[in-house]
Amino acid sequence: MKNQTLHPQIELYTPKHQAALFAMLEREGEEWADYWRGENRDKYTKTLLECTKFLCFDQAELVGFIRVREDGPVSVFIMDLLVDKNHREKGYGSALLNHAKEYFPGKDVYVLGASEVYDFYEKLGYTEEGKVYKL
Repeated sequence: MKNQTLHPQIELYTPKHQAALFAMLEREGEEWADYWRGENRDKYTKTLLECTKFLCFDQAELVGFIRVREDGPVSVFIMDLLVDKNHREKGYGSALLNHAKEYFPGKDVYVLGASEVYDFYEKLGYTEEGKVYKL
């Protein structure tokens, strides 16, 4: 399926997308449960208001999501990137990343990602720029 021509539709998230986004998060199960389970759902809904978000559609089906946070005039941080498990390895993740980069011209874009996804970013040619530490 990688060789299939990709024509993703990427658009800004609005509250009308909330049910579809949370349904996608829930389908991911425990890995994303901190975002959708219990009171965290309301907290994450508030967090979404503070960031720029893009959704990726394949025809009318939501297949991906990216959440970006600006940090002053120089840089932005990719906080979340999710492609539905049934649509991975098709280029949607890189399409979302490229869209975010183009949306913030002239700014450095950094990804905050867990170690299990480092290979994905390296495969796309991104370079490691330091580390993040949890306090």
